This record gives sequence, C-alpha cells and structure tokens, in this order.
Amino acid sequence: MEWWCLKLLVDAGASVVVHDRQHITPLMLAAGHGYTETVNLFCSLSDSSYINKQDQRGWTAMLYAAERNHISCVEALRSHNASIFIQSNEGLAAADIARQCGHQRLFTLLDGKGGTFESTGGTIQQHGDLEMFLSSIELSSLSPIFRAHKIDFETLLTMNQHDLERAGVTQIGNQKKLLEAIRQLHPTEFEMPDMSQTLYNLQLDCRDTAKVLKIFNRHLRYIRGSAKYVLGQVRDSRKMESEWAGNRVEESGVLENYMSVLDTVRELERCVQEIGEEMCEKMQPPPANLEEAVRAADHPSTSALSALGFVGLGGIITLGLVFTFSGIRQHLS
Repeated sequence: MEWWCLKLLVDAGASVVVHDRQHITPLMLAAGHGYTETVNLFCSLSDSSYINKQDQRGWTAMLYAAERNHISCVEALRSHNASIFIQSNEGLAAADIARQCGHQRLFTLLDGKGGTFESTGGTIQQHGDLEMFLSSIELSSLSPIFRAHKIDFETLLTMNQHDLERAGVTQIGNQKKLLEAIRQLHPTEFEMPDMSQTLYNLQLDCRDTAKVLKIFNRHLRYIRGSAKYVLGQVRDSRKMESEWAGNRVEESGVLENYMSVLDTVRELERCVQEIGEEMCEKMQPPPANLEEAVRAADHPSTSALSALGFVGLGGIITLGLVFTFSGIRQHLS
C-alpha cells in the first residue's frame, strides 16, 4: 500500500471514519492486510470507539489482524488502546481466533494467561476478496454457498449461469446480479499505483521485495481469472460465432491484442526466470526448492503461458482487461 498516497488524501481532508454496508472500515481492511503504517495513521485520526468498532459479524480491526497473523498490526492497535477482549458474533476474541487459525506466537502474545495452544484447524470464516466482492453487490448471504463448494474469488470470475445453478445459486435475480457484476469486472481498466518514487528512490530489502512479489502474484491471479473468463466466452458466445469467418475479427483488434499479450507474457516469463536465477546466485547454497523451481521454469509445460491459461486463440485477452477493486472501493467512501 502506498502510505504516502493515503497521507496526501488525509491531509487534503479525506475522512477515515467511514464504513461500507457491512460496517467494514478502512482500519479493518488495513489491519487485515498487514499495513502497519496505515493502521497507525488511521488510529491517530480516530477515537477508541472507531478503533474498536465492530462490523456486522462483530469483528473489529484487532480480530482482522489476528486472523491473518499480522503481529505488527496487533501491536500497533494495542498501542492505540484497541481492545483484545471484544468478541465477534460467534463469541470469539482475538486470542481465540489466533488459536483457531494456528498462530501460536500471536496466541501467546494475546492470551497472557499461559493457556494451552491447540489449533482447531482454522474454522474461522475469512473475509477476503470473495466476501468483499459479494458485499459490494449486496449478496453477502451467498458467501456460505460458495465457501461450501470451495469456490474462491478467482473461480467465481469464470462462472456462468449453469455453474451458478450447480453451486446452488438458484434465484434468477441473484444470478443476473452476479453475472452482470462479473461481466463488468473483466473490462474494468487495470490501475496500478504510482510506485516510481518507491522503486527508484529507495533500495528494497528482502521484506519489501516479498511484499512487491505478493502484490504481483495477486494481480497475476486476477489476470488468470480474466483469461479463463475470455476463454469461456470464445468457446460459447453466440455473438462471436458469426464473426470468426468474416472481417470483424481483424477489425476488432482481437488478433493484434492477442499477439501483444503473447509478447508481454513471454517477456514477463523471462524476467521472472532471471529473478529466480539472481536469487540462486545470491543465496549460497541456494534452497533446493528454489533451484528446482528455476530449472523447471525452462520447461514449456511449466511456462508462464501455461500458468496464465494462454492456450491458443482461447487465451485472447488484453492485460488491461483485468479486475480492479476501484468499483468496490467506492462503497467505502
């Protein structure tokens, strides 16, 4: 997260004391994603009632941080007098969530009673990308259905009406709302934060690099979701059937964009390969799993093209047609 961008917004008068329809606050999101500096900023601009505010599940920022094992955020919240004893609607406090999610160190920090750590296998219902998306279109009630079928957000982006019916989403109104939201997500312009100041004026350490790679991987998963979505459209869309034999394909720019995508992904693959090679060279001796992964990257079956789902004409997408949370974030303002 670009902390300095948030600071500029706050300095310009943007309020952080807001929430969405599910009463999820920016502080909860920051705590759940491990943005410690942002947590400190938001806490400094609010009072204890906001810091300890609960969403519709009864979750506080402290519980979100505990769920994801963000110890630095937990400590930051505690320094601003956030309570570790407030319970969710299920009667779970921060230490309970840390225990159930298997976070032993955090549990010891929060428990303070010398209690026995026994992980229950992670029975916590996480509030991640899928829940954020469903919340933004007022369909949070469907979250248990998707979780029961092990449908994550990336999978949801590839689903059609038949898939929704098989998963148990049978109401026509809910199907239409979901399909329309999915359709609108894919052509949403992908926006990256301006990282030029960070990347060119600073040297990254291992922790910073890990964060960049984590964000990078998340974007790639969304791109893969869009690729699968377009693959399904190319296979099944009746609108396209009459266009393949005519001139509309070339006029639409589909082939031109497809070739551009191939070039971009191949360059991406080379770059990722070189990152791995540099890591192997720096780490002596390099970890066996890293060496194996770098060697495997040379094999066509494990190439970035295969991983992203670019298989023949079915993989036609443009990297700009990727989901961004910009529409959802508007619900938080």
